[in-house]
Amino acid sequence: MICSGMLKRTVGLLIPLTLVLGGCPKGADPTTPPAGDPAASPATAGQVCCESFGYGSMMVKCCESYAWTAPAECVVAPDMAGGGMEIVDDAKCN
Repeated sequence: MICSGMLKRTVGLLIPLTLVLGGCPKGADPTTPPAGDPAASPATAGQVCCESFGYGSMMVKCCESYAWTAPAECVVAPDMAGGGMEIVDDAKCN
């Protein structure tokens, strides 16, 4: 989701777990970046649209966010659990 005020925290002793706290204001479209958001700007040379996501109840994909990034940065960190990252169609970042 793309909403201002969201807060990500990584917690866990044995297995790191990333929690997304907060949410969208009532009536806001969680998939549309707010005006002036850097995620709304077109890609610059060499960048790709990268989707970051988590897994919710019963391992259903959720909490997607999209950002322009270098292809080498659109990878899952070795210590990340419960989600992933992948290069997607540029239209998701527009």
